[in-house]
Amino acid sequence: MSKKMRFAIIGAGVIAPLHARAIVSHPEAELAAVVDAVPEKAAKIAEEFGAAHVYTDTRQMLQELPRRTWTR
Repeated sequence: MSKKMRFAIIGAGVIAPLHARAIVSHPEAELAAVVDAVPEKAAKIAEEFGAAHVYTDTRQMLQELPRRTWTR
């Protein structure tokens, strides 16, 4: 079994739910975090789609969450 690819959504505006829905509908994807300057907006999307982390600063998210880079 392979690990799921983890995603973050930066910006919890009107299009964020569409992106979140696409991520969580894929069996090999996981919504790991949502980032927005307004913490309540990020928290709403995170709660609705099961993201474990909410941030108001993209730099902080990048420092705190593990990430990988794939090349072909």
